[in-house]
Amino acid sequence: MEKIVNREEELKSKFNDVINKVLDAKIGGDVDANFYDKITFDGLVELKKAISQINNIITLKVTNFFISKLQEGGVVSSGQAEDMKQEVNKISANANGYDIRYEAKKILAEVKCNIPVNGKTFGAKQVEGITKDIDGLLDGKTKGGVGNTGGYYKFMVFLNADGVPESVEEILKNDKYKGKIDHYTNPDGDIKIEKERLNPNVVYIVFISETKS
Repeated sequence: MEKIVNREEELKSKFNDVINKVLDAKIGGDVDANFYDKITFDGLVELKKAISQINNIITLKVTNFFISKLQEGGVVSSGQAEDMKQEVNKISANANGYDIRYEAKKILAEVKCNIPVNGKTFGAKQVEGITKDIDGLLDGKTKGGVGNTGGYYKFMVFLNADGVPESVEEILKNDKYKGKIDHYTNPDGDIKIEKERLNPNVVYIVFISETKS
């Protein structure tokens, strides 16, 4: 996998550089400014580039919050949680492999921050990507460096936006997932991942609504 020095700093730098270039001013300026008239066509193109980074930023925040939840449940220690976050932060957002692969505790996780089309259902490409990730957790994937995931604790983590749980459940109705999926979000939305409950034979579905403990 392609590694970089600091993923969060890279994303922050890219986002801020483009916004500052488009607005020709530092963030935190006049919030009442007429940005529509100020931005040129080339500026709009640059803004589009910045927006493309938003999903990567959200994914990183959701990933780190999920790791904190693993720590809260005693699945990993505070030191291991920090180690996991540092490992995640060193990997490019577009690298092949799993979003989290932590060998010390045999943990694999994929993180998806898809928003359903019209807030109702996932599009075909979104379904394809989610299905591919779940299958990769169950069966392994060559590019992820894990051919057999049988000994790993596996998590499929989603941003809990409008329509996401319902759309995910539609995907999970596929017969091939019968007996291979469990959920780790309580009906009230609270997330409590307990070490004693972990089972390496299933993929746990986790919905995360916020990124601050």
